[in-house]
Amino acid sequence: MLPQVIVCNVSAMGSIVDLDDLLFSGYMNGTWALVSGTLPDGIQPPILDFDETGPGTYTFSYTTAAAADPCEEISATTSIVVEDCTENQYWIPTAFSPNGDGHNDVFMVGIQISALELIVFDRWGNKLYQTTSFGQGWDGTIAGKQAEVGVYVFWAKISFTDGEEIFSKGYLTLLR
Repeated sequence: MLPQVIVCNVSAMGSIVDLDDLLFSGYMNGTWALVSGTLPDGIQPPILDFDETGPGTYTFSYTTAAAADPCEEISATTSIVVEDCTENQYWIPTAFSPNGDGHNDVFMVGIQISALELIVFDRWGNKLYQTTSFGQGWDGTIAGKQAEVGVYVFWAKISFTDGEEIFSKGYLTLLR
């Protein structure tokens, strides 16, 4: 059994699943088949994009081609759960790695918000970063120098287009 995957039906929140990423290397000579659920037109495994689809669960099986050694044959299943993320959604990561590799280099709040106030504090309560722009985030620096690897605290006031406001606070791990 392969792990269950949960995705959103909004592309900005992660609506794409590559089923081949769930496999161990060396098992790429098989085929995926839909076991349950009905895929929207144009979506075919192994790469699935659930942007703007309804919520639901889709189960897939993977089977390798017949191998000379039966021990090398595998068969596995996975379920993709598509959640409805279209109303007043926001996303705040719990970790980021500002190491310049182009992945998760900036801590920022995202998705379907109209206004934001975001503040990052160190463990002693000192304010390290503040923004009111939801297109910007903390790059892991303090006064131009790299912040230490560790746990920080954030506070966010998020406003949605329908006027709803929420407050969120939590911990953020900085990794390098």
